[in-house]
Amino acid sequence: MKDNSVTQLKTPRIHDITTDTETPPLFLAAARVRSRFHNSVAYEGVRIAGLQQASYPNIQPVINRLDPIAAYALARSLVESFGWDILAENIQLGTIEAVAITRFLRFRDDVSIRISKTSEGSRLDIRSASRLGISDFGTNAHRIELYIKRFNDSL
Repeated sequence: MKDNSVTQLKTPRIHDITTDTETPPLFLAAARVRSRFHNSVAYEGVRIAGLQQASYPNIQPVINRLDPIAAYALARSLVESFGWDILAENIQLGTIEAVAITRFLRFRDDVSIRISKTSEGSRLDIRSASRLGISDFGTNAHRIELYIKRFNDSL
């Protein structure tokens, strides 16, 4: 059996992970459902970005050859396959906001996906943030890594 205590000690004390630390996908719909007791939807910036880059350097945008509409369709189908509840979506803006529920303690985490056009196809950015707590013990990073792997495997 895997000992998670070592993993938990090595994870940074952050709860908001994104593929774009300069202009992360926004949480607009999530902001409307979070209460004053929840973490803010505002990205904390440089300090958090530095901790994330040091701990999860492989979390990067997904640059691909799909046109934005096809990338959006794939991104949305993956959201459904993960069983996340869609809060809001806008195909014209290339955005999807959803809620992922953790398996064991049933915490609600918000996920925001943004597809943008590039000169050779599209770019997918994803952000996952816990509503509660200072540290997520790597949950949001793992969620993003798995989502990116499944996206890339589907190309």
